[in-house]
Amino acid sequence: MAKKSSSDSFLGGLSESRKMEILGILVMAVGGLLGFSIVTYNPADYTLIQSLSTDSLFALDQGPALRIQNGLGVVGAYLAHFFVHLLFGYMSIIMPLIIVGYGWFIFRNRDIGLMLWPTAYGIWSMVLLSTILGWLNTNYEWVESVWNGSAGFYIARILQNITGIGSIIILSVLLLTTLLALLDRDLQNTVERVKEWIENIKASYADWKERRRQKKEEKRKQKQQEAEQKEIEKQRQAEQQMRKKSQQSEQRQAKTQTETKAEPEEEEPEPRSIDDIVEESQKRDRERMRKQKEEVKSLDQRPRADIEKKKIAEEEEDDVDISVYVGEGDEQADEKELDEQNKGKAKEVPKVRYKFPTIDLLDSPPNEGNDVDLEEIKENKRIILDKLKTAQY
Repeated sequence: MAKKSSSDSFLGGLSESRKMEILGILVMAVGGLLGFSIVTYNPADYTLIQSLSTDSLFALDQGPALRIQNGLGVVGAYLAHFFVHLLFGYMSIIMPLIIVGYGWFIFRNRDIGLMLWPTAYGIWSMVLLSTILGWLNTNYEWVESVWNGSAGFYIARILQNITGIGSIIILSVLLLTTLLALLDRDLQNTVERVKEWIENIKASYADWKERRRQKKEEKRKQKQQEAEQKEIEKQRQAEQQMRKKSQQSEQRQAKTQTETKAEPEEEEPEPRSIDDIVEESQKRDRERMRKQKEEVKSLDQRPRADIEKKKIAEEEEDDVDISVYVGEGDEQADEKELDEQNKGKAKEVPKVRYKFPTIDLLDSPPNEGNDVDLEEIKENKRIILDKLKTAQY
């Protein structure tokens, strides 16, 4: 009786809610330590714990127990080997989460019955994910065996042996339904919610497109306004330049008029017609031909041989024989008297006169078609002037 009273005195000072809080903390601590051991799992730890003896656990020197890599030591190595290697691999981390959830409900003094659905869903998800990873590891070796564990590997092999390639289809459907159940327990509500999400996404996309179109339209209008403003500015500048040029031109004209007031105005020649130009050209041609004929008439018409004879005769006339008389003895005269005597002798020499035949002795040249056709020249000039006049216009 005394023993009971001491126990009541130890717990009698705590209220019921305080007791539940302490229990919840302890449960959450257990779940946290279990999760820590699973996360720090090392496959080599199990080989070390098999070689351990009871004495080595309590030995003070460094033994095999100190070489265990698991964060929870020997206990953690055992727990991690059981959950990771033997059961569902790293997917077993869901179990510590469920335990922590129970501890939280206890700590918060909530109804533990609310944890039944999360517990069932968590265990089912753990088995399903481990089985899917085991199937992938069996067929493709995409993942390591520590992710699916021995239990997930054997379940996947058995399902594949029974259903063949349909096993992956079954696992995919189960995974889809599991995800839908996570969203909402009622699948109809889940479908409606998914449809609502899709409609919201479509509406958001349509709103985004409309905003983008409005921005593009605003940018286009802004660019158009800027272009119009630039065009107006260019026109204004052009008008200013035109006014400036007009003022400068008026100033130059006024200056020119003032300078030319005293000077008589010259009458501009009236434009001549093509007939006048042709007539004037014909007159110039006739005048030129007349001058050429006069020049031909003025030339010496004698044959070249006669002309050469005349030149020779003229040269002979110039060669006058002069006789020089020089006296002897007393008959010698001075130089002046000799010169006078020589000039007198030269005058006594007779001059020979030759008359050349006239041009009447020559025959007229034959007509070899060298006459100039004035009508043809006139027509050619008219054609050329017409072409020039057309080119000017």
